[in-house]
Amino acid sequence: MPDAAEFGQRAFQFAARFCFPRLSGTPGDRDAQELIKKTFSGLDLAPVEDKFPASYLMISLSRFALVPIGIFIFGGYCFYLMLAFKLAVFSFLMALLLGLGFMIYCQGVPHFLGRRKKHWTSNIFSRIGSESPEQEILLVAHYDSKSQTFPAWLRVLIYYGGSILSLIGIGIFLGQFLYINNFDLEEIRSSLNVVCIIPDYEQWSYYYHWFWFFLGVAIIDFLPLLNRLGNRSAGATDNAGAMGVIFELARIFQSDPLKKSRLWLVMTGAEELGLLGARAFIENHAAELDPIRTMVINLDLLGSDFRISGLSRLGFPGIKTDRAFNQMVKAIAEKNGLPFRLDPFSIGFATDAYPFLKKGYRTIDLGSFNRWFHTEADTVDKLNPANLGDYVQVIQRLIQDLDQK
Repeated sequence: MPDAAEFGQRAFQFAARFCFPRLSGTPGDRDAQELIKKTFSGLDLAPVEDKFPASYLMISLSRFALVPIGIFIFGGYCFYLMLAFKLAVFSFLMALLLGLGFMIYCQGVPHFLGRRKKHWTSNIFSRIGSESPEQEILLVAHYDSKSQTFPAWLRVLIYYGGSILSLIGIGIFLGQFLYINNFDLEEIRSSLNVVCIIPDYEQWSYYYHWFWFFLGVAIIDFLPLLNRLGNRSAGATDNAGAMGVIFELARIFQSDPLKKSRLWLVMTGAEELGLLGARAFIENHAAELDPIRTMVINLDLLGSDFRISGLSRLGFPGIKTDRAFNQMVKAIAEKNGLPFRLDPFSIGFATDAYPFLKKGYRTIDLGSFNRWFHTEADTVDKLNPANLGDYVQVIQRLIQDLDQK
């Protein structure tokens, strides 16, 4: 029986073919689609292509999401300095509502993709097994890539920092406003009736304390404008490595099919534009894929370290990935002498696993963060064939165990 090293070398060879820029809607994206179909055909598997519309709306909104919040936060404090408390309250409430609205939009399943710059892309999949299986097992990986101006750690710092500091700012304003009115309802009403006053020096000194804090919050909220979307990443770890693992597993199970389950090998498009491919796939195949008898294994960011990793939860406020499946992966990894880590700090992140979780599918997400993804440095030399082989071996055993249930 081949060992993990052989699996890893073949998975690496599959992955290396896809290490070129392939932002959704670009010629590289279309080249990747043709190469996926050709690779499936080379494994004697029939590729099926599902086309769906995509756009850059969500990724564009993410650049501008904090800007109006920053404007209202800083504007609210300026109104506060001028003792225009009614306008200040309105501005801070607008900041809060805008933040909540954008969060709900992104964490939901948006169908509106804008009216401009839409394009067609595809999900491409193949199936191994009976047409009337007892259960369905989905292996999912996205094939598109992207680059961004800011590295991942800086984007996380800006978005989390901007959001947290904005909430702190709103809390500071409300606390100070209630304090200066002695928490008295009549005094609060009286203050809200003040239209606008230019305070004297003594009043200005009293209200000025937090000026630089609110200015700093506004500046942080404006920083995402500088984070531009690009097509300069070869997307080796994100997500050619996962594709290579799926193609190697396709080769394995094509020669040794499952007995009770049908295996779906799904390559989704436009994940980097807001998980659009996974959402379209679920809508198109809801009749075939009953959540009660369907299990989903999403692969993202594989092959950059020396362990088996997964995410414990996704989205905001967070949906947990399947605990029992994660325990199975851990047991298989440890039996093979491999370290396993379930990342507990993944709240707010979303992968193609997230739409499946929201629809009630038993889902896990395997992969780990690295410093190269979404950058020009995410090149083929960052892939570790040994780690790819470990994932192939662990996932093969997991699928076989699930088939026996």
